[in-house]
Amino acid sequence: MEYDFNQCRDVLYGGLIKSLGANADRLRSLAKNDSYGVNALSYDILPWHSFAALSFRATTDDYIMSHSGDYKLDIRYSPADWKYCEFIDNGTLDQVREYTASIYPQSGGTTGQEALHVILLAAADALLDDEIGRLLHEYGFDDTIRRDKVPWGGFEYVVLDVDKAFKANYCEIVLANRVANRLLGRVV
Repeated sequence: MEYDFNQCRDVLYGGLIKSLGANADRLRSLAKNDSYGVNALSYDILPWHSFAALSFRATTDDYIMSHSGDYKLDIRYSPADWKYCEFIDNGTLDQVREYTASIYPQSGGTTGQEALHVILLAAADALLDDEIGRLLHEYGFDDTIRRDKVPWGGFEYVVLDVDKAFKANYCEIVLANRVANRLLGRVV
């Protein structure tokens, strides 16, 4: 199966804009009232479950103690463990859920993992759009404007493969390629 990356990105971006706009009051409240701050946004997509949500990471969400209390677990890249997991999951992402489920293969030549890779790259590209950073900044979140330069710093954007076929933040992959393309003048 062949995928239209631009169409996928457009649907995922449209869902983000719609969802952030529809939840503007909740987002302003979150930015204002979390006493320690929020430092990340994750675009969570599981097409095989027709699932999409936006999760926010509190600055206190870096580590949690193990059940035995013997060691700390790193949860910086585990949105399911964040204080504001699935903060936005209220129907505003229905089009994203339906679209990603429809292009996720049930059978055929393309594996689900390959399709997921394309979906997550499109999600990261959409999440890193300048307009997303501007909206979050408008709602009161700090340091959300992305610059396609190294080092990144500030507010973090996160898109992860929960199956961990690729154990990386897809937003970092997209940013790294943007920097390389800018410096080399071609697609890497």
